[in-house]
Amino acid sequence: MINPLTASHATHVAATAENFEPLRDAMRREGYSSWDQVINESIIRAITARLTAADRGENAADTEVDEEVKRGFVYVPALLDELRRYEKNRDGYTKIADFYPSLLEVFRERSAGLLSSVEASST
Repeated sequence: MINPLTASHATHVAATAENFEPLRDAMRREGYSSWDQVINESIIRAITARLTAADRGENAADTEVDEEVKRGFVYVPALLDELRRYEKNRDGYTKIADFYPSLLEVFRERSAGLLSSVEASST
């Protein structure tokens, strides 16, 4: 479901493609070689964390998210914030496709800055 949504927003994805460069090495180690793949996988991992929170609690989800960030998926925390907003506003967004542009807005933030904050917090 996520991959076709990303494909249908190709213009928006392309507009943020420069954010892939700082993540390129980490993402290649994870098996992702293109920006659209990183977007798809980041959103999927954020959704998985929300499912973990529902099933095993927020602490388990936080642990999962910390691991994702260490692996280079630096957009997951911001995506989680957006998903929480989606969950609270289901009357206005009956399906994820309706909310998808809001998720894509997360990727406008520069990944280099996100990487810097991750590196600073791990020292």
